[in-house]
Amino acid sequence: TKSDLEKLKVKKNGGKRLVICYLNVGAAENWRSYWQPDWKKGNPKWLKKNYKGYENEIYVEFWEPTWQKIIYGNDDSYMKKIINAGFDGVFLDNVEAYYALYN
Repeated sequence: TKSDLEKLKVKKNGGKRLVICYLNVGAAENWRSYWQPDWKKGNPKWLKKNYKGYENEIYVEFWEPTWQKIIYGNDDSYMKKIINAGFDGVFLDNVEAYYALYN
């Protein structure tokens, strides 16, 4: 909750702490709220390749507009939820997904 985040931002000695959120931009994770029951590799088309070692994730073509809409750019996006929650920043994971897909 926003209240929980505010508590995390203050150390026991009163000092300030930055609280960063994790966001996977290069792979879709099947336990996230955006995941649809009929999704699988190739459906939608931008779900491209199984992520070796992570059976619940599929690399995405992150430049696809539908994926981008899920991640940012509207009031229902993951990024907007992160901002509204009060995080100080975001750690973007799998930004190298293009290389995993096409090398």
